[in-house]
Amino acid sequence: MKKNIEILAPAGTMESLYAAVSNGANAIYLGGKTFGARAYAGNFDEQELKQAIAYAHERNVKIYVTTNILVMDSEVTDFLEYVSFLYQNDVDALIIQDIGMVHLLRNIFPNMPLHSSTQMTVINSLDTLYVKKLGIERVVYARENSVEELKEIQQKTGMESETFVHGALCICYSGNCLFSTMMTNRSGNRGSCSQNCRMKYRLEKNGTCVDSGYLLSAKDLSTLTQVEQLIESGIDSWKIEGRMKRPEYVATVAKHYSDMKEHANQIPLIERDQREDEIRHIFQREYTTGFLLNDENKNIVNPLVPKNKGILIGKVLRNDRERKRLKILLEKDIEVGDGLSTGEKVGRILVGNNIVNSAQSGQEIELDYVGNLKTGDEVYKTYSKKIMEGAKSSYQKEAFSFPVTMLLELKVGKQPVLNIEDEEYHRVSYMDDMVVAEAKNKAVDEEFAYTQLSKLGDTPYKLEKKNFSLKISGNVFVSKSDLNRFRREAIHLLSIERQNRHHRTPFDWKECYRIAKQQFDNVNSGEATENRSYYLSCKCRTKEQLETAKKENISRIYVETVELYDYAKSCFNEEQIYYSIPDVVTEKNLNYVENLISHTGKRFLTNSLGIIEKYREYDIIGDYLLNLSNKYSLNCLNAKQVTPSLEWIFSHQMEDILSFSKKDKVEIPIYLTPMVMIMEYDVTKTNDIYSINDQYELVSQKGERFPIWKDELGKTRIFSNEPKELKQDIKRFYDSGFRHFRIEFLNEGEDQVRNIIRSYKNYLEG
Repeated sequence: MKKNIEILAPAGTMESLYAAVSNGANAIYLGGKTFGARAYAGNFDEQELKQAIAYAHERNVKIYVTTNILVMDSEVTDFLEYVSFLYQNDVDALIIQDIGMVHLLRNIFPNMPLHSSTQMTVINSLDTLYVKKLGIERVVYARENSVEELKEIQQKTGMESETFVHGALCICYSGNCLFSTMMTNRSGNRGSCSQNCRMKYRLEKNGTCVDSGYLLSAKDLSTLTQVEQLIESGIDSWKIEGRMKRPEYVATVAKHYSDMKEHANQIPLIERDQREDEIRHIFQREYTTGFLLNDENKNIVNPLVPKNKGILIGKVLRNDRERKRLKILLEKDIEVGDGLSTGEKVGRILVGNNIVNSAQSGQEIELDYVGNLKTGDEVYKTYSKKIMEGAKSSYQKEAFSFPVTMLLELKVGKQPVLNIEDEEYHRVSYMDDMVVAEAKNKAVDEEFAYTQLSKLGDTPYKLEKKNFSLKISGNVFVSKSDLNRFRREAIHLLSIERQNRHHRTPFDWKECYRIAKQQFDNVNSGEATENRSYYLSCKCRTKEQLETAKKENISRIYVETVELYDYAKSCFNEEQIYYSIPDVVTEKNLNYVENLISHTGKRFLTNSLGIIEKYREYDIIGDYLLNLSNKYSLNCLNAKQVTPSLEWIFSHQMEDILSFSKKDKVEIPIYLTPMVMIMEYDVTKTNDIYSINDQYELVSQKGERFPIWKDELGKTRIFSNEPKELKQDIKRFYDSGFRHFRIEFLNEGEDQVRNIIRSYKNYLEG
């Protein structure tokens, strides 16, 4: 059994932090007011961050701060200043997405531990080895990685691993979701996701509706009843989702996972189910064990309810509108103060003619009610007064009592000294300003001194009598108030010592940044190209598109199936053809992809950091899901060319990218229907491999139509409802020196392909 598994809990507020620390969390992840991927959580200002770090460290709990958004060039200085604040205030690690900022931070803050965010989409051993080489200390793996994959990756890489074990699931691979950006201009990669996945859709197959509901709304992940698989896999950190959840939720989930980590072999299945049920009483969308524990595709999504469903407590027997009563046959216990899916709290409960405070499963009860529920309708409990009050009480008083040893030294005519040491060998010594006087009546004895110095009830420490010593020279006197002051001041010193875990030395980060920036600018300086020629590439998904691109003299072709690659060789020179590697390559996909590369040659387009690094000598183009959003990220990969983030390109805030010197290293998409989601989940429920025989679409309530295609690995891709174009800005890119441009086709026919290519050629030639 793996030792020292970390329970990593979320905190969106100080109260949630107290809840997590008091209920067994070994580490807390939280965000500041900026640069975090949960912009709508409470989050922590600078003073609260200092308070949170001090509180957690004093109790041997680590603090990881989320800096996991894409950072624009105009924000880099502010980002580094924020990191400097976190560094100086002893944060244990940063959780980071932006690969360019990883490179920069390793130069400026070499001693700051970095964890790659799940948003970085590190999902296989090649990706892991690459980020390990960069200096990443831990990988937060995708929710789609199974325990078997994580075990294999850890064995191959030796990398510290973290994965989500409980809470809300993103249905899309994190970091690869552009749905919110493309539909609402709210970027999930910038912390402002609009959660389009929680909305209603209609699924159409060849124009006929085959399903409807909340088709992308994932259930919540729960592995509480099967933690042996987590333990056996060797995962280092069990992460609980929920920075936007209430403190009682954090307390309850942290407590149960902490207990299961320590005592899994002693807790029977029936008790595990009871513990999971307790969490349901606070929040649930129904549970799945997810891809982590290989749950079936059909169990991943709840198409009926996208939000907190609550616990079914019974069905309506009768709605007596005259008496304003609702009669229910209970399947779960209920008490006054509970919240119901009717939108009301239980004010009173009637069993027969008796008013009671609570009722049990199997009883028929009546509740005061004025709504429209009908006989047979289900009633859910969405709030449990008992569980909520129990969770709240768990963190309203100090939960820790670390043993300390004290030695009090008193000598007439000298200043008193109180020495304290804890079990982790933190030692402090407090010398008071007063001078010890000679006793006129009763002198200080050990019992008197211990009684005052052991009053540690409002601190996380305890002093047992066997750990107290009094060293006296002379017949001394000190008062109760003196001893209380000694205790307070010495404990304060011990707290400060425990809070400062890393003892970091202040330094001039601005000078380090100036040097790093100068080195970057020197390497990337150069004259703007005088070449007036442009290079236009096309991504084609049908033979018809390929043939049209050939007729229009396209210089580079991207294809994404072996069949189309082999056909393309009949239309183009082999040097013109680039294979588009599947967008997501998990550990189980690596052998297939490596064989694919052997078949298709040394030219390909990819979104995998690890594949780029392994095949760095090949002709590689990095694609837009790498989320390269500043000049540092554009420059850091060993690829022939890279594609900037679509969120950057289509933001119409292009000044930074236009000033990037190495123009030949960048290919700009100028027309495409963006892929807004890629999922392990199969929304079509077919579980078949890539085929274009059946055309699937998701249709929103507004009538927006989103094409669904599968890739050759069987992963489901959802595309935007309309193409994105850069017609308004292409001249700016060209005039600043960019010469490589890309058009991507999806369903376009021959006439559309020809017209689009010619249109953009006219723009570029004009």
